[in-house]
Amino acid sequence: MFKKGHLNYNIVFKKHYRMKNCLNCDKLLIKRQERFCSVFCANKSRAKNRIKRYCLVCNKEFLAKENSGQKYCSRSCANKMNPQNRKGHFCSQEAAERISNGRRGKGSSLKGKTLIEILGLERGKKALIERKENPPFRDKHHTKETRKILSEKHIGKPGPNKGKTKENDLVTKIRCEKMKITQRSLFKNQDYKEKMLVKMRSRDNVKPTKPEIKLDSFLQKSYPGEWKYVGDGFTWIAGKNPDYLNVNGLKVVIEHLGCYYHGCPICFPERKNKNDEEKRIQHFKEYGFECLTIWEHELNNLDIVKSKVDSFCMGRIKC
Repeated sequence: MFKKGHLNYNIVFKKHYRMKNCLNCDKLLIKRQERFCSVFCANKSRAKNRIKRYCLVCNKEFLAKENSGQKYCSRSCANKMNPQNRKGHFCSQEAAERISNGRRGKGSSLKGKTLIEILGLERGKKALIERKENPPFRDKHHTKETRKILSEKHIGKPGPNKGKTKENDLVTKIRCEKMKITQRSLFKNQDYKEKMLVKMRSRDNVKPTKPEIKLDSFLQKSYPGEWKYVGDGFTWIAGKNPDYLNVNGLKVVIEHLGCYYHGCPICFPERKNKNDEEKRIQHFKEYGFECLTIWEHELNNLDIVKSKVDSFCMGRIKC
């Protein structure tokens, strides 16, 4: 201990410094900030709590902390393993095994984090705006060679969602419900609705059914140049696609209704709840079009169809 009047007394006590000992050799220290008396003691004490490891690049033995993720003996070896500096280089098989074993069971540190959490508020918002304006995979497609390689790899392997339905998988059920909500909100916009319906029709390559072909041939023979088949998605009226449209100046349409699908009250009375005849007539009427419905069973007698069309078009004023 220092006595009063000693040279170092003021340094230790007067300035409220407490005496400390070196953590390695127990030598008395004057400055509070220090823990070791020399560099030699510092290195020696650090070596006690370290374990031996082997560098993944040069296979050299080095000391590292137990909980640290240090894999390389020096900065130069770490730079060699940097992807930017390793273009065209390949590590040995032993090093590759060590890397894979080291990463096994460890997820990415950025997994589950948003861009704002990673980059901060300002940089994250800028990155999100840039990604929306210029998506990273816009106008980028796999080459034919890569497509062939990918298809060969997946031969004989079931898809990730094979066999998963709403009933047996909770994730699929939640995904379907979310998609349903978003599609309903998007389909409220008439422009988007018509655009998507046109895409669906063109994708499915919709062609007229046999009853529609029969009705079309009858209309062309009885009323040449009056009616055109547009049921393949050619014309849309506020999200509805009529089957036949008058091309001679009248704002009238004809809808052919299948007896089973649309619930004919005569042929299939048990499916009466499916009957949407009045809904279609009312829908076209809102947009200035008069609608005539012809059921499938009525095509068995074309005379009835002719009288029905004549009475429907009689007295109509051309627009």
